[in-house]
Amino acid sequence: MTPASLPGRLYNLRQVFKHGPKKFGTFLDLNKEMSSTASFCHSELQRALKEQAFGIKKFTITSASGQQAIATVVLLDGAKLLVQLTTQGYSIVSTTQVYETVEDLLQAASPIYAEKRQELLYAELSKLSP
Repeated sequence: MTPASLPGRLYNLRQVFKHGPKKFGTFLDLNKEMSSTASFCHSELQRALKEQAFGIKKFTITSASGQQAIATVVLLDGAKLLVQLTTQGYSIVSTTQVYETVEDLLQAASPIYAEKRQELLYAELSKLSP
């Protein structure tokens, strides 16, 4: 390497650090990915619970991190549940049972929810038959 080529090489090195190596990512990319996981958990739990409005009184997302989101859910009978979404699925905080869907969790936790869901399904099916 000649002294004349040194400024060009330093410029190239600065460009690599400025844009980060795409193959390996950077700390900022990792941080962005973690926050997008947190927002994914938050938005997915919110979306899933909104779809269940017919069978719950209300819900509030209480926390979200890169690993999970937690919501307080008030059932139609007034009981409160802390529902958690992780990469493994849905669960009630402080239990070990994990459900694939929020519908499965709510059906297991609330007979009134199960009744309302069944009523809704029958009503939708009856619209299809002449």
